[in-house]
Amino acid sequence: MPTPHYKGSEHLRLWLERLSEPSFVYVIQGESDTPIKVGFAHDVERRIAGLQTGNPAELHLLHVLPGDPRLEWFLHRRLKGARLRGEWFSPDQAFLKYVSDLAEKMVAAYVEGSGIAPHYVDLDPSGFTCQEDQKRNPIKVTYMEPRRSEAERRTEREAKEKRGSITPILLSLGHEAEFTRAQREGYDRERAERLRVAAYDRFAERFAE
Repeated sequence: MPTPHYKGSEHLRLWLERLSEPSFVYVIQGESDTPIKVGFAHDVERRIAGLQTGNPAELHLLHVLPGDPRLEWFLHRRLKGARLRGEWFSPDQAFLKYVSDLAEKMVAAYVEGSGIAPHYVDLDPSGFTCQEDQKRNPIKVTYMEPRRSEAERRTEREAKEKRGSITPILLSLGHEAEFTRAQREGYDRERAERLRVAAYDRFAERFAE
């Protein structure tokens, strides 16, 4: 059983009371020293309940961080040498300590009444740099860029307005292929669905121009 210092459930209750639009990156584990899962969900309790159905060992919520798929991706990068399958990794105490510290920083930095969680990049800028991947995979890193300016958000809205003219067949082929690839590589259905949405956006921008 995980050691008592883990505050995942306590932090989850706190953030659900504070945030107007909650979404989280969570870390779960069965018994001590068993694999950990790092995933993303809007409803963490429902997500864990679904995972529990196929797992004979009781799953425990170790940590929860308000965030988005970008935060999940960066945390996966920190564990890249420990991946077992999909979103499951060998337990790493240094990683768990890092996530625990970041979770405490986010709780402490919350502005009461704002309804918005502190941004993880502001709390640990050095922890979310990825120069190696900027060279290897600029598309992925562009998707993971933290916090966009108002001009960038306006450009994105304008691109979405143009999507009505995109060829539906080309768009469908693009994001369905991404979904199939994600499932083949061992991602669970929720993560594969997110990759499909990301692929949709890339194809939408390409054919809307």
